[in-house]
Amino acid sequence: MFKKLSKKKWIIIISICFILFLLGDGIYSIITFSSTQEDLVGKSIGEINEIRSKVIASSFDISEIFSKFVQFIIIYIPILLAIITYEYYQLKNKLIKFNIGKNDNYNKELNNTKFKLAVIATINIVGIFIFSLCISFIFGGFNNIDNLYKNNPLFDENSILRGLFGSNIGILIFGIIRTAISTFLASILALDVVEKIGYVKGILIFWAYLIILSITIYGIKDAPRFLAPLESIILIGKNQNLTIIDILKNYIIYILPIFFIRIFSKNEVN
Repeated sequence: MFKKLSKKKWIIIISICFILFLLGDGIYSIITFSSTQEDLVGKSIGEINEIRSKVIASSFDISEIFSKFVQFIIIYIPILLAIITYEYYQLKNKLIKFNIGKNDNYNKELNNTKFKLAVIATINIVGIFIFSLCISFIFGGFNNIDNLYKNNPLFDENSILRGLFGSNIGILIFGIIRTAISTFLASILALDVVEKIGYVKGILIFWAYLIILSITIYGIKDAPRFLAPLESIILIGKNQNLTIIDILKNYIIYILPIFFIRIFSKNEVN
C-alpha cells in the first residue's frame, strides 16, 4: 500500500526531519567532537576515547529523546495526517469511477483503504519511536534510563498498570502502545471527516478539533482534561496516578465522533 502512495516522498521527508529532531544532539556530537580540543591536549588516546564515549552517550540521553518525542508528536501527527487524508481523498475519487452502482463493494473498498492508511500512519510513528530508542541504545546504552520512570511516575500505585509498566523499560513499552492506539484512532477520525466534507474543509476541521479544542479545554480551570483530543497523545509526563479507566477515557473523544459519523452518514454511489 505504501508504495502506491503518490505523496510517500513527503512522508519520508517529514519522518527524517522528526528523527533528526529527536537525535540531532547526538548526531551533532558525533560530527563535531574533535580530539584536538583545547581541554583534551595532553591526554592519551584511551582517555580521549573514553571522554568521547561519555559525551556521545549523554547526547543520546534516553530521557531527553523520550521527552522530545512526547512534545513534538503533537505537531508531527497533524502534518502526517494531512498527507494521509489527502492520499485517501485521491484514492476515493478513483474508487468512485470503478464502483458506479456497486454500493456494497464501494463501501467495503473505502473502509479497507482507511484501515490500511491508518495502519501506515501508526507504523510510521511507532517505527520512528522504536528506531530512535535503538539508536539511543547503540550509541548511548540507554544513558540515564534509570531516571526515566522516576521523572514520569504515571500510574496509581494500586493500578494493574503500575505492575505492568511501572519501570524504566515498562514506560517505554507503554509509550509505544499508547502512541499506536492514539495515532490509529486519530487517523480513522481524520479520514472519516475528510470523506464526509472534502479534503480542505475536512483537514482544517480536524486540526481545529485536535488542537484548538484541546487548547480551549486546557485553558478552562477544572475542565476534564480527558475531553482534550491531544491528551491521549501527550499523556506521558503530564499526569500521575493513572488507572485503566483514566487511560480509556481519553479515547472517548475519538471513538464517539467516529461512531456518530458512521451511524448517521453513509456512502452511496449512484
